[in-house]
Amino acid sequence: MEKRAAIQIRIDNGFTLLELLTIIAIISTLVTIAVPNYMEWVHSSRLKTTSQTLMTDLSMSRMHAIKANPDTDGVTVLFSSSGYIIFIDSNKNSVVDSTEQVLKDVDFPFGISLTAITFTGNKAIFHKTGYMGAGSVTISRSDGKSIKIIVNAVGRIRMET
Repeated sequence: MEKRAAIQIRIDNGFTLLELLTIIAIISTLVTIAVPNYMEWVHSSRLKTTSQTLMTDLSMSRMHAIKANPDTDGVTVLFSSSGYIIFIDSNKNSVVDSTEQVLKDVDFPFGISLTAITFTGNKAIFHKTGYMGAGSVTISRSDGKSIKIIVNAVGRIRMET
């Protein structure tokens, strides 16, 4: 029989310094590329989500106005640069009083603001018929990108980028 050659197994524990530096260089390059794209995605997502939420809330306001008590002036949406408040205006004065039901109070996320409002008196009022005065609001990011939400006279809502 032939003698088998002894096989020597070498066990390496860990990485060499060169391998470690190569991995760190690759990871730092990927992070340098990915972080700005990720931040842009976060800011765009925040603007789109805020706009979609406002559209949904305006639709909800219209539905509440249609089913509201006929003695009220419907549902009022008061806009400010940092958010909006939706309430049932029972005394028809377009001001939130302690006796009136607040449906929703929304503050915009950081970096998002309302930059233009064409509704008279910075408020949208949905009447019992669902009718309201036409107008629009523009929601903007701190870098100037914006989305415009337009409500026509019969209460139809659409978004324009």
